[in-house]
Amino acid sequence: MAPFCNSLKKRRLENSACFSAPTTSSQGSLASTACLRLTRTLPPQLLRRQRSPASGANPARSATEDQVGIPFAQPATLPRRQPREGSAAMRNCPDLFDTDEASELPPRSALYRLEPADAGTALHESLLSYLHRLAARHCLRVRDLMTEFVLPRTQIREVNCGHSFSTDYAKTINGFGKYATEVSAALNNLTGRDDLQRCTFIPWRDLLDPKGGGLLEHSMRWCPSCLAQNIDRSDPCVYPLLWSCRSVTHCPVHASALVNKCLRCGSPQRVLSDTNAYGRCWACSGSLGARTGLWEEAQPTARQAFDATAVSKMIGSGNAAPDFATLDRFAQRLHRLSKLHKCATTTEFARRLHIDFDTMRDWLVRGTRPTLNSLLEVSYRVDLDPVQLLTEEPPISPPMIRTGEATATRTFHRLSADALQRLTADMEASLQDSDQYVDAEDLAEKYGTTVAYIRYQCGDLYRAFAAHRIAVRAELRQRRIDSLLQRTEDVVRALAAQNTRLTRRGIDRALSAEGIAMKNPRIREKAFETAAAIRQGNQPAGTQLTLSAHSHS
Repeated sequence: MAPFCNSLKKRRLENSACFSAPTTSSQGSLASTACLRLTRTLPPQLLRRQRSPASGANPARSATEDQVGIPFAQPATLPRRQPREGSAAMRNCPDLFDTDEASELPPRSALYRLEPADAGTALHESLLSYLHRLAARHCLRVRDLMTEFVLPRTQIREVNCGHSFSTDYAKTINGFGKYATEVSAALNNLTGRDDLQRCTFIPWRDLLDPKGGGLLEHSMRWCPSCLAQNIDRSDPCVYPLLWSCRSVTHCPVHASALVNKCLRCGSPQRVLSDTNAYGRCWACSGSLGARTGLWEEAQPTARQAFDATAVSKMIGSGNAAPDFATLDRFAQRLHRLSKLHKCATTTEFARRLHIDFDTMRDWLVRGTRPTLNSLLEVSYRVDLDPVQLLTEEPPISPPMIRTGEATATRTFHRLSADALQRLTADMEASLQDSDQYVDAEDLAEKYGTTVAYIRYQCGDLYRAFAAHRIAVRAELRQRRIDSLLQRTEDVVRALAAQNTRLTRRGIDRALSAEGIAMKNPRIREKAFETAAAIRQGNQPAGTQLTLSAHSHS
């Protein structure tokens, strides 16, 4: 009993020392130790009562923290968690929760914030490839993703004038036109990103031809060696933007030619197909990474290798391209190169570059933007890729000009005076014939020119020629319809003369035997009118005629 009383007495002394008057420095360690021991033994209610500001000055704090320098011990607590929006805690105690951290969080995106593959490199992923991978991550068909999520956030209609965007125009979203701008902006909005314009040629739209002439290939192309590596590593198949450029014919990594047909069945691949993300052919399900004749394949020429490298650098320039890829910068660099080569005029400089002087004048004077192929042609001749041509200062010594064939210029279909006179005579003679007409395409092919040239040279005569063609075609069409209507009436009356039962199916069978289809509404109406006239008594008595009411529908 004595040891227990002694320990209880000692504990009371420690407690009284913790809450008594300030202690001296020699007693500081004892008081702090007693205070810490007390916090472990006191119940939580007493601890909260001691810390309550309504109870006045806290003696434990004055005895330990103020004099000894050790803070009042608190039980370990977890970090405060942000409550759910609209919860009871937020409604009842809104001032207890700080919303500054929540306002700094990025908004939640509708789709996964998928990052483009090989971003910032020469093999930057194209927007079409990104769309396929995004659909695969969400377990959606790529066409459903396009029509249900992307297009409703743009001003693009899926079906317009009989043409489907997903089938006919989806290939243009890798360019820099209206479709590329709107689709990339919609995907930025859906994924919460702001860099999907780099998956297209939008950074170069201030320099290149606004119509995008010769920029993109009409069908999908790929490097089988690159896809084979992705398939072997079980990685998703990525189609770089470089492969969709028409000027690029070889892969810069493997120096192999790009293909646009399945090597197993020979089918061209669709632009939007769920099998593209897995490197499979939509027709035969064969691997697009299969290769045949790898070692027998010819190596790329110097121009093909230059184009692949130059376009790779253009794509790798990324968001910095709009700062230097302008028509003014391009014209300024051409003027400097002309002076370095000591050319008196731009015509002489164009002749040395083997470029048509009208094309050079369009770039320098008229403000016409070059196509990508023309830009690569100039860069190849001066031995500077487009990025070097537009960013680096011209060297002191003039760069070497590579020789080559002259670029293809526009073909003019001019006619001599005699040929134009004969053409005019043929057009006037065709106006006198009311039963026949001549197509303008056939007339242009006969004289080796174009319809646009005939329209420009003949003027009023061509307008009369076109109106005569329309009138004759309408007359011939009406004659053909009248003949079919007469034959329809004869067939129905012959069918009634055979004392057969007139039904819709019987009339259709009889007309089909004569090569006449009832799907034509005028033919169908004429057949029913003839049958109704026969039913009213125009046929001799004794003939059994019935025409069900539903046949008139």
